[in-house]
Amino acid sequence: MHLDFIFLKHLALMLIGAKLAGEVFAHFKMSSVIGEIAVGFILGSHLLGWVSPVEGESSHIILHALSELGVVFMLFYLGLEVNFKQIKEVGLAAFFIALGGVIVPFATGYWVGKVIYPDISWQAHLFIGAIMTATSVAITARLMEDVGINKSRASMIILASAILDDILGLMILSLVLALSKTSNHAHGAHEEGIHNISSFFESITGLHEGLGLSILLISVFLLVIFPLFFKLTPLILGRIEKLKRKDLLLIFVLGLMLLLSFLSAECGLAPIVGAFFFGIIISSSRFHSIEKEVEPINHFLSPIFFVFIGLNVDLPAMISSWKFALILTIFAILSKFLGAGLLAKTFKSSKTESSLIGLGMVPRGEVGLIVATLGFQAGIINKEVFYGSAAMCILTILAVPYFIKKLALKYKVEISETNTQNL
Repeated sequence: MHLDFIFLKHLALMLIGAKLAGEVFAHFKMSSVIGEIAVGFILGSHLLGWVSPVEGESSHIILHALSELGVVFMLFYLGLEVNFKQIKEVGLAAFFIALGGVIVPFATGYWVGKVIYPDISWQAHLFIGAIMTATSVAITARLMEDVGINKSRASMIILASAILDDILGLMILSLVLALSKTSNHAHGAHEEGIHNISSFFESITGLHEGLGLSILLISVFLLVIFPLFFKLTPLILGRIEKLKRKDLLLIFVLGLMLLLSFLSAECGLAPIVGAFFFGIIISSSRFHSIEKEVEPINHFLSPIFFVFIGLNVDLPAMISSWKFALILTIFAILSKFLGAGLLAKTFKSSKTESSLIGLGMVPRGEVGLIVATLGFQAGIINKEVFYGSAAMCILTILAVPYFIKKLALKYKVEISETNTQNL
């Protein structure tokens, strides 16, 4: 492959455009993610055509690789921000709210997919459910800060639940990917035509064997590889720390993170699962301050992923998916609001607090977009489902802030009255 250095120009335009758009959108209290996707669309072939590398060319291959690396770093950074102390403070409530915020949207997404697209595969229906489970911790945290309740009980429950929600959601994603991969044998037999009973049983046996292998590999990752990394990483980093070389410590952290990402991919999980779990390993160790050094790397790489999504927008497919996007968005809001909000009510939250918790879990944001992209790249969901799901992830960001602001004002009054009564 001939290396064309035009990718440097493309990368420069993507990074500068993403930063400028991010600042503009942040100024208007909107997620920078939307701005980054918009920049990709504007720079791409549909409008300006300044960044429109052809698939297979060196520039496209390099930018695609950087976007993949960007999403790995994004999930690693998200893992670094996991605060186990915060989760312990709200404990059982956060776990059950997260559970409700995963099960209800997953079942709803599966049902919506089945009703609107009855002809697509059952794996695609499951994947729509998986997309619906996501909650954007970053966007939710920003919303709580913007309305001035980031130190409240509701905020702690929302953020702890959102973190647990993402862990459970990634587990569901991994299982759906495993199911999709292992069904290929049976699907192939169906496509070729099953001529006799023996070929039918061979296809079913192949599916069961493949699924068994996938479950085995996932179990090896969760029960052997992850605990091993959890135990050995602090010991390895402790040895490196004695050399008093901060640069060396950062290199080893990043190297081990990429290694765990690779191993998670080898075990049939998405690389982002390994990256996220390694972030959790570091956040729970005494080396959590490394987050400050990782932050600029994340700020450099993560926008490339979202700009790349914008570059590859298929306008006709996006337009044709508007009905699905609208229906999915309505059910995405309702399923999280009811799934998380009603369970919050059972844990002695007031009506205002439980409504705030339910709404706080609604934004899908970057996590939902990542899951949707993985499904599209794996060939599990088609373009129409992908763009409808992507639109839902963006619309849930836009739909919630106004209502959270209104509820936050009421919630502040409630907190003030409660504090006065306790004096």
